Amino acid sequence: MLIPVVICIMIMTTGVAMTASAQTRNLQNNQQNSVDQGKYHNNSLQDRHDDRDMRQEFRASIGAYIEKDINIDEVVKYEFGPDFRLAEWNDIKQIRDIDKWIFSTKLIPGRKYFVKCNGRFIQSGSRVYFFLFSPNGRVPSGFLVHDKYAGKLFLGSWYGDYCHILASNGESYRDDMRRDDPPRGDNDFRDDDRNHPGDMGGLNVTLNRYSDRMDLDEQIRREFRGKCVIADWEDLKRIRNIDDWAFANKLRSGQTAFIARNGKLKYSSTRHYFVHYAPDGKLPAGFLAHDRIGGKLFLGSWYGVERCAIVKDVR
Repeated sequence: MLIPVVICIMIMTTGVAMTASAQTRNLQNNQQNSVDQGKYHNNSLQDRHDDRDMRQEFRASIGAYIEKDINIDEVVKYEFGPDFRLAEWNDIKQIRDIDKWIFSTKLIPGRKYFVKCNGRFIQSGSRVYFFLFSPNGRVPSGFLVHDKYAGKLFLGSWYGDYCHILASNGESYRDDMRRDDPPRGDNDFRDDDRNHPGDMGGLNVTLNRYSDRMDLDEQIRREFRGKCVIADWEDLKRIRNIDDWAFANKLRSGQTAFIARNGKLKYSSTRHYFVHYAPDGKLPAGFLAHDRIGGKLFLGSWYGVERCAIVKDVR
C-alpha cells in the first residue's frame, strides 16, 4: 500500500517542478519580449538605425538647413556628436532591408536629406547632393535624378533649398576602398580637389531619354522647368578631369547623350550632335568623329535615336 502513495507523491512533486519551470520560462520570455519591444519602441537609442553588416549608425536631423548658410561638417558634429559625419549615398545603397531602415531612421515622405556621393558634398558649382524620399516613386517636375535606390530614394542636386541632414557613425564602404587604394604622393589627386567648382563644370547627364524628332530645347526646358538647358561641347572641353566627370555621371562604355556645338544642336538638317563615351578609345565602324576629348569622349552626329542629354544650369 505504500507504493501507490510514493508514486502519487512523486507525480505531485514532478508536477510542481514542471509548473515552476514553466513559470520561470514564461517570466524569462516576458522579460525578453519587454526588451525586444523596447528595442524599437521604448528605447530612444533605437531611434537611430544600426546596420550590423555595414557597421554604421544613421540619424536624420529634425531641423532643415540651407547649405549656403552653414558649414555642413560643423553642423553635423553639433547635431549628432564628434563621431558622426555626413552620410554617404553609396552606403545607403548597401542596406539590405531598405524599408526597415526607412522606418527606424524615421524618414518623412517628401523630405530631402543632405548626403555625400563618392565622398563629395558639392556636385558642381553651387549644387550640393541630397536625396528625396518618395515612397510612391514620383519626383517633382524638373528634378534631375543622378541615381535612385529601391524606387523610393532619389539622389539629386541643387542649391539654396532647405534640406534635412542624414549623418552616419561607423565604417563606410569608402573606408574599405581607401585601404585598397595604393599610396598617393603629395601631388596626386585628392578627394578634396573634387570640391572645386570648376571640376565638373555644372554638367549632368539626364536619366530620361529624348527623341530628336521633337524640339530638344523645348523638351529639356519643360522637364526642368527652365532651370536647365542642353550643354555645349565647349562646356565639356573645359572640364578639368574628364574621368572624374564620367565617373560622377555613371557613364557606361558606349553610352551617348545629346549635346550642342557652338550653340547649335544639329550638324545638318537631320543629324543631331551627340557625345559618345568610349573609355578604350574604340569607335563603331563608320563613326564620324567631329571632335574628341582625351581620347574618350567623341562628338558625333546622327538621327532617329533616342538618347539622354547633357544639361547645365541656367544662371
